Amino acid sequence: LGGWSCGSVDKVVPCIQVFISKLKPDFIQMTDRAGILIIKHLFSLFDKSLRAGIKNKHESKQALSSFGLYIGLLENYVGLIDEHVPFIVDRVLEILGLPNLRSSFQLRCLEVLSMALWYNPQLMIKLLIERNKLISFFEIWHSLLSKFESKEEKIHVVYGMASLLRLSPAEIPKEIGQVLGQIVRSLFELALQLVELREMEDFEDEDEDEENENTAEESLKKIKGYKKAIKKGGSDDDSDEEEGPLLFNRVNFYDSPLEEQDEVLYLRDVLQHFSQANPEVFPQLISALSTEEQDKLRICFEKAEELHNEFLKFRAEQAANGQ
Repeated sequence: LGGWSCGSVDKVVPCIQVFISKLKPDFIQMTDRAGILIIKHLFSLFDKSLRAGIKNKHESKQALSSFGLYIGLLENYVGLIDEHVPFIVDRVLEILGLPNLRSSFQLRCLEVLSMALWYNPQLMIKLLIERNKLISFFEIWHSLLSKFESKEEKIHVVYGMASLLRLSPAEIPKEIGQVLGQIVRSLFELALQLVELREMEDFEDEDEDEENENTAEESLKKIKGYKKAIKKGGSDDDSDEEEGPLLFNRVNFYDSPLEEQDEVLYLRDVLQHFSQANPEVFPQLISALSTEEQDKLRICFEKAEELHNEFLKFRAEQAANGQ
């Protein structure tokens, strides 16, 4: 670990995420020869990268990758890293509170905090209250909501904010209860966007099937050329200097446990649970949406279930074919 530089973090994080997901639950207990937890070393390395990236725009890519460690841990170790969650939350809140912080860092911070909400909403709310950050967190989340562009960002936000509905009315702070309807409206809008994105992906996948053979053959040639260049200790003269590394950067072997779930169906399930557990409160909550919007949400849930069933069928076929 001591041999890694901050400039290598964006290449190291995907590897660490694989270890996190494949070595559950042993990874968080692994130590070095001195008995120090490996995870402590990783926190230190990635913290240095974050500090460097915040100060120097040219190192932003490496710094932004560091947040992947926090997200990977929160996704994979539910109930097992409570002792580390305060550190993660404190570090991210500290970064989020920096003056003139670039929006790319703000969005990544909110992704991590959203996943902390999903990990344990009671613990996350408790930490925010103790640090007097409850109101400011939700204010900045709402102000930046429209800037979340990628599907992954929106997925994390939906999982986090929908998890508030896992709380009972008594557990929801008054300040949050007052804007819970607004949060439901935001979740409604994100759910529509995510289902639309998934439908577009399915359409694009059908178009890409016709080109897969040529693309796969071309990619294989590039990989072989890059491997050959590495063995020679030089670069592939017939390709761009960055082509090999960039090609490998597109391959990510990290499988998030959330991939087998669906964030829109998660929202549906927590809404159903909240309505059953709190029948006297739910009508007021859902009234944040008009009757027409509630119908749209119902149709959105139906479409999400249809798409998710197609995805599960596809994964089952892959498994049967040994892929």
